[in-house]
Amino acid sequence: MKGEDIPPLFSHAQTRGNPLFTMKFSRNTENKAVFAVATGKKTFKTAVERNRVRRRVYSAIRAAQLGEIPYSIIFIPNRESLKAPFQEVVLQIKNICRGLRK
Repeated sequence: MKGEDIPPLFSHAQTRGNPLFTMKFSRNTENKAVFAVATGKKTFKTAVERNRVRRRVYSAIRAAQLGEIPYSIIFIPNRESLKAPFQEVVLQIKNICRGLRK
């Protein structure tokens, strides 16, 4: 996802949440999912933590095998997502994306 695509998505998106993430999403014109992970300095104080959680979430998205869903999705991880086991992160991503189908 390009940088200029993110601000409109934040303002016009629907929101879902669970204990590990907040997810903002909206339908896109492409027939594939586009993902971004937003980590803030207020939630993760050091760059090491922000980068670690970003890599973990992208890896969990790949492991979740979400398939062809025509949405632009931004994941905003909570503090607990850094401490949670990897399989729990994958499960929570699958659960939060469950209703997003063609």
